[in-house]
Amino acid sequence: LRRSWKKEGFYMTAPHERWFRKADGDLAAARILMAAADPPLDVICFHCQQATERYLKGYLVLKGIEFLKKHDLDYLVDLCVAADASFSELNITAEMLNGYEVEARYPGEIVDESYTPGEAAEALARAEHVAVFVRAKIASIRP
Repeated sequence: LRRSWKKEGFYMTAPHERWFRKADGDLAAARILMAAADPPLDVICFHCQQATERYLKGYLVLKGIEFLKKHDLDYLVDLCVAADASFSELNITAEMLNGYEVEARYPGEIVDESYTPGEAAEALARAEHVAVFVRAKIASIRP
């Protein structure tokens, strides 16, 4: 575990914040790659799926909701909806990004060149929305 120091003394990063840190890294990677001269669109889409998955899992961890070790965004959104119905607004995003976990990670029937810049831009916009949405939810439940 990563440890940090503050004036108040030693503390360990909260488990949900560790999920968010990983998600933030995925979003940062997607943004950097998107700005490249010849961006790897499949990798951008993959990082957007991963960021979304990690933000949702961070929320679930904070709420004390257990989840299976799977990468299904629909499943994760359903768990979040059970705790807070407003998460249902993420259903379409989950459906759109869900396939990128496998399609963009492994070579197969979907070839890397089949992704469009518009698709990657939409994936990034949706992942960024999830980040803002989940962080706002976290802020509203903190004392």
